[in-house]
Amino acid sequence: MDSFFSTTANCLVRFHHINGKGDPVIFIHGLGCASSYEYPKVITSHNFGGKQAILIDLPGCGYSEKPKEYDYSLTNQARVVIEMVQHLGLKNLFIYGHSMGGSISIEIADMMGDELLGLIVSEPNFHPGGGFFSKQICASSENDFVSSMCMKMVN
Repeated sequence: MDSFFSTTANCLVRFHHINGKGDPVIFIHGLGCASSYEYPKVITSHNFGGKQAILIDLPGCGYSEKPKEYDYSLTNQARVVIEMVQHLGLKNLFIYGHSMGGSISIEIADMMGDELLGLIVSEPNFHPGGGFFSKQICASSENDFVSSMCMKMVN
């Protein structure tokens, strides 16, 4: 697993860079997920065709650090991905994002311009600020979420 230090999140961000054919596809996971867990089966599938892939665990998720002094906004998560792209010196790439990762990917596309070859999203929130559940989660403190909100959402 590779890593870089994000000045946006002020933490160590971890990712897998899997060499393969063609321009890379960066996988952006959804809320409560991690690319290191969600996408290994996808990229090792015969159907993926041995393409180059990057699986990033966004700050606060998976193997990346969980900074306390970071707002975890969609825009700042997008900035972290841009930092990784710059860290790796990538010039042409594709972005895939699922759920909240789709919303982050849309912001990345807006920031990247011509270096982005394509954007693929599944189940994204197309409106700023997230969907019904993600708005509630992001608007609460960690303590409030853990002590009461989580159980209300599960029930």
